[in-house]
Amino acid sequence: MRRIVVIGAVALAFAAASSATAARRPPTFPRIAGSWFHVELNMTIAGKPHTLILDRGRIRRATALAVTVHERDGNNVDIPLAPTTVVQLNGRPVPAVFLVRGMPVEIMRVDGGAAVRVDAGRRR
Repeated sequence: MRRIVVIGAVALAFAAASSATAARRPPTFPRIAGSWFHVELNMTIAGKPHTLILDRGRIRRATALAVTVHERDGNNVDIPLAPTTVVQLNGRPVPAVFLVRGMPVEIMRVDGGAAVRVDAGRRR
C-alpha cells in the first residue's frame, strides 16, 4: 500500500511539472522588417508598459549563465540567462550549454532583465 501511495505522489508531481511547463509558452519574436541587429520596443504587456529588447548576431561566448552576442555594428553584448529562459536550437528546446561560438542567434529580453528567449542556429 505504501508503494502505491509513493508511486501516486511521484506521478502527481510529474503531471504538475509538465502542466506548468506546458502553460509557460515561450514568447514569440515580433516580425521586424529590414536587416536589424538591436531593437527596443515600448509595448503594453498584460496592461503594463514594458520595453522589449531584441538582439541579433553571432554567439561570441555562451555559458549556462550568460551569452555574449557579437552584433553587426561590432559591439559585444553580454546577456544574462535565467533558469526560466527558453533556449531553442533550430527550433527545438535545448539546455544553454548546447550554444556554441559562431552560431547565429536572436535574443529577447524584457525591461533589461535576463533573456526570456534565445533562438539559435537558424539564419534569419
